[in-house]
Amino acid sequence: MTMIEKRNHKEEASAVNRESRPTILSAPPADARLGPVHHVNQRVTLKSWETLADWEERATELRRHILSCAGLQPLPDRTPLEAELLNPRKGDGFTVWGYRFQSLPGFWVNGNLFTPTGDGPFPAVLNPHGHWQSGRIEHSERGSVPARGVAFARMGAVALTVDMVGYNDSDQVEHRFSGPAEHLWGFGPLGLQLWNLIRAVDFLEELDIVDNARIGCTGASGGGTQTFLLTAVEPRIRVAAPVNMISAHMHGGCACENAPMLRIEANNVEIGALAAPRPLLMASATGDWTVDTPQVEFPAVQQVYALYGEPEQVECVQVDAPHNYNAETRAHVYRFFARRLLDKPDIDVSTLEVPLPCNTEELRLYPRESRPKHALSQSELFDSVKARHRRRMDAPLDSQGAEQIRTELTRLLHWRAPSSDDVRIRVVDEEQLGSRILRRMTLGSQAHGEAIPVLLEWNASLATRVVPSTEGRREWPQAASGPVMLHVASSPSPILNPNRGSRRADETSESAPIVCRLEPFLTGSYVSPAARTGRNTGVTHFEGYNLTDAAWRALDIALVAAWLRIALGRSSHLEAEGEAGPWGLVAMALTGDIESAALDVAGLMDDDRSFIEKLYIPHLLRLGGMRSLIALCAPRPLKLTGLAPELNSVALELYASAGAAGQLSASTEAPAS
Repeated sequence: MTMIEKRNHKEEASAVNRESRPTILSAPPADARLGPVHHVNQRVTLKSWETLADWEERATELRRHILSCAGLQPLPDRTPLEAELLNPRKGDGFTVWGYRFQSLPGFWVNGNLFTPTGDGPFPAVLNPHGHWQSGRIEHSERGSVPARGVAFARMGAVALTVDMVGYNDSDQVEHRFSGPAEHLWGFGPLGLQLWNLIRAVDFLEELDIVDNARIGCTGASGGGTQTFLLTAVEPRIRVAAPVNMISAHMHGGCACENAPMLRIEANNVEIGALAAPRPLLMASATGDWTVDTPQVEFPAVQQVYALYGEPEQVECVQVDAPHNYNAETRAHVYRFFARRLLDKPDIDVSTLEVPLPCNTEELRLYPRESRPKHALSQSELFDSVKARHRRRMDAPLDSQGAEQIRTELTRLLHWRAPSSDDVRIRVVDEEQLGSRILRRMTLGSQAHGEAIPVLLEWNASLATRVVPSTEGRREWPQAASGPVMLHVASSPSPILNPNRGSRRADETSESAPIVCRLEPFLTGSYVSPAARTGRNTGVTHFEGYNLTDAAWRALDIALVAAWLRIALGRSSHLEAEGEAGPWGLVAMALTGDIESAALDVAGLMDDDRSFIEKLYIPHLLRLGGMRSLIALCAPRPLKLTGLAPELNSVALELYASAGAAGQLSASTEAPAS
C-alpha cells in the first residue's frame, strides 16, 4: 500500500468511526465540495476579459502561480552551466552537435544543437519534444524532432533539441517521478523541465552565433505543454508555436504536465494566452483534443490579443490527422517562424528537410561520450532540492520575508478573505437551553459552495444587532469585549446528544460569552466515509486540480473566523485539538481574524512522513513547514502543545525574533484532556 493509499485508508476508517458520533446537524450538509472532483479531462468554461488592465492583473498573478506550483518561486540560483559541445557532424547546409550543460549543480541537460552554415548571429528555436517513443531522436511519420532541427538550421536559425527528463541521455531521473513527498517540496518533472528550458535559453544566449533578441520555441503534445509554459514565464521567448496541446477539455495527462494546485483555478487556454502580444501559432488536429481549437480555444486567446490591439499576432491552423507533429504541421510551423522570427516570408519550406549526416541513434551522447563524474541520482537530486529550500528558509525571516511566504501560501490555497456578500448562511434551527442560546447553521462562500456545520452559542443576556445575510436580516449576539471563542476538533466531542434538547455541560462554553464550534470538511456531520461522495481523490493528478482535505479544513476554519468578524464584529480565539491543531495553525497563518490560539499540533515534525500523515498540503515543506507557519502567527498570542521536541526551541526563537517572546507558550506535552 502506497503512502497516499495509507492516508486515504486512514481518513476513511476515521470517518467510519465518526458515523455514530453526535454531530451538529441531523443530516449531511449540502456541500458542493462533495460532488465530482475536477480532473485532467474536464471541459472548462473559458473567461473573457473586459479590459487590458484586468487581463494584465490576472496575467501577473498567473505567472507567479505557475512558478510557485512548479516549485520555482523564487527561481533557483543560475549556477555555472559548464556547457560542452560534442561530436559535430556536417550536413547539407547545417552542422549538428551533441551538447550538455548543468541546469542545477549535478543535473545535466542533454540534446542536439543544429547550426546554420555561416557566422551569424542567427535567430534560435528551442525544440522540446513530447512523449514520442524515441524522445528527441524520434523520426517517424507522425513526428520528427531531428527533421525540425535540420529544417530550422537550413532556414537560417539555430535549433536546440532538449531531452525531457528520463528520456535518452537524460536518465538521471525517471520521467514520471511524483508522489506526496515530492509534492510537499514542490519537486516534480514539470518544474524540473521548466527550469531546464529556462537554462536552455541561458545556454543559447551564451552562444556567439545566437541573436538573443530573436529566440522562439515549438513542440508538440508534452512538448507543446513545455512550449506554452516556458513562453508564459520567460519573456525572452519572442515567438511560440505549441502544437496539438492548448485545449479546454484535456490539460495534459503526464506528471511532467501537471503540478500540485496548478490548474485549480487556471487552465491551458489562459496559460497559452500569456504569450500575448508576442506572435503565437496554435496548431491543432482533427483527431485529438485540439479538434475544437478553431471554434473554441483560438477565439478565446485571440480575445486577449485584441485587448493589446494586435489580434493578428495569434494564428490558428488545423490539419486533418491524429495527434501529431507530422510533415504537414511542420510546414505550417516553418512558414510561421519564417515570417515571424526570421523575416523570410517567401522561403520555400518544401526544400528544408534533408537527410541527417548520421543515423538517429548516433545523435545520442551516451555511451559514445563519457558521462560527467558529478551527476546526481534521483534521490540525491531530491535531497539537494530539499537542502536548497532549507537553506533559504533557515535564514532570518524578517517581516517582508514572512509576508512573501503568506502571499505564496494564500495564492496556492486560493484563499480570499470574504466580504459580507460572499458568505452564504443557512440557519437550521435555534433553541434556548437555560441561559444559553444555540443556533445551528451551515456557512459557506459564494465561490466554493461550502456548507460548513456551525454551532453558535451565546449568553441570552448579550445585546444583539441586526446584520443582513443571504437569509435576510437576522440578529446576531454582540460581546462587550474580547474575541469570540472558536472551537474545532477533528473528532468532535458530543456537542449534541441524539435526543435533541439535552446538552452536555461544557466548561468552555459556560466561561465564554460567545462560542462558535465548527466541523471542518469531511468531519463530523459530513457524509462519511468520503468514498461515498463524489470526491474521488484517486483520479489522476488529483492535486493539480483540487485542494487536499487538509487544505479545505484549514480554509474552513479561516472562513468561519472571517465570518465571525463580519457578523459579530469580533476576531476569534481559536482552540483546536487532536488532528485539528495543524489545520488551525495553517488557518491562523492565513488570516488575521484569528487574534490568538491554543493548538495541539499532535507532534507534527518538519519531515515528509509527518506532513503526509498529519497535514498533507503540497508545497508546505518548500515554504518552510512548521517554522514558517509559526512565524506567520507571530506576534499574536499562541499556545502550542504536542510540539515536537526539536521544534520547541525553534518556536521560541521565532517569537523572540518577532519581539513577542512572552506571547508564545510552547510545550512538548499533549494537552490535558
